[in-house]
Amino acid sequence: HFLTFALAQVPAGGPLKAVHPTGKSYMAKAILDTTISGSLWATVQLGVALLVIFALIFRSWGVGLMAMVPNMIPPAVTAGIMGIFGLDLNYSTVTTFAITLGLTVENTVQYLLRYRAEVLKDGDYTAAMYRALEAAGKPMVFSNALLICGFSVATFSSFKLSQTFGLLGMISIATATLAEVFVTASLPLIFKPSIHRWQISEERLARLRVRLEACFGAKAGEAAAGPAEGPPPG
Repeated sequence: HFLTFALAQVPAGGPLKAVHPTGKSYMAKAILDTTISGSLWATVQLGVALLVIFALIFRSWGVGLMAMVPNMIPPAVTAGIMGIFGLDLNYSTVTTFAITLGLTVENTVQYLLRYRAEVLKDGDYTAAMYRALEAAGKPMVFSNALLICGFSVATFSSFKLSQTFGLLGMISIATATLAEVFVTASLPLIFKPSIHRWQISEERLARLRVRLEACFGAKAGEAAAGPAEGPPPG
């Protein structure tokens, strides 16, 4: 606003052709703006990288896109709350997006891997969901509760930016927990990933596991036997 005011004071047709702001405050603001835009762009790049990783893990671009849906909900809800309450987009708030996205991705991978193992047992999508929630859902909720407690420590800080960071982190993790339990669990029931493709993937992993165990088992046996004894001297 001050820059706009200063530019408005330049008389038209006068000797002063342009105004270039300078000083420590302006330079600090320019660096902060660059840092925020860079952090936002890095978050977008992280999302694209996660999409590729999901697609490689589950051997399907459709499952990769499906896995990204619950991970996009926490940043969207956090950004909406910031807009409702008029919170500024600064370095601490924009960092929340990348941090919570990295934390919630682990929950998605753990659940979907468990779901894949369960659905391959009998091909029942609904029963596999209940078993996966029983096996992976409880640890996920417990670990996220611990993360929320960790972020809550920052809300007791006397520094305003730290308070905002802790509060947004708590909201984002809580939203991620609800998204994992309800959205991630329900999406496979709607889109029904290909069980045949997952079976092929599991068979390839099983063969690779057998080869690795045979390779390392043979090396471990050779190490336990010790060096071969040579012929007696003389």
